[in-house]
Amino acid sequence: MKLNPRWLTGAALTLSSLAVYVWPNAMTALIWQRDALAEGQWWRLITAHFVHLNVRHLLWNLLGAWVICELLWDQLELHEGLMLCGASALGVSLLLWFCQPAFFWYAGLSGVLHGLWAGAAGAAWCRRPSLFFSGALILLLGKLAWPVGSIAGMAVASLWGAHGPCLARLHRDSPFSFKIRRCQGALRQSALLCQAWLVNTATALTYLSF
Repeated sequence: MKLNPRWLTGAALTLSSLAVYVWPNAMTALIWQRDALAEGQWWRLITAHFVHLNVRHLLWNLLGAWVICELLWDQLELHEGLMLCGASALGVSLLLWFCQPAFFWYAGLSGVLHGLWAGAAGAAWCRRPSLFFSGALILLLGKLAWPVGSIAGMAVASLWGAHGPCLARLHRDSPFSFKIRRCQGALRQSALLCQAWLVNTATALTYLSF
């Protein structure tokens, strides 16, 4: 019996976050920390997104992950969902490093969830446009356009992390991607993400200039 990819993705995010939460050294060894990254602790670019500050923080993020998987997931494969999460995590971490020098530490799934939201809703809308998926994308854009207080920079990071995988998926499904579709497996996915990241770097920098 083939398991539903949406539930496998939700389970992967949940189990990873829970495993990190019960580890007593997670806050010191895994969070996004500028000084530690400068010393070469590159794993923090990914692991920081599974670290949560308290039970409330953890539960809200996991609730968001399951809601997104249940409502917005539409015919995505498991590897595509994991690609969205991984690309969003790396995108958020890199943008914080290069474009938000005032940020010294970060932890949580928020940026990854923005990426999963944008990628899943965008891919679903591309397959079968509907008011529901259009509304989901508009709601996300509105959420990112009006950040609150100290999370303004995080919203910008989420914008970059979210739109990269979304554009990669939409570009792959467009009629202009014939040559890219000839590639296979990891090479095709890598090419799509590189294209999307170049576009979204410019988008994020433009947003930061306002």
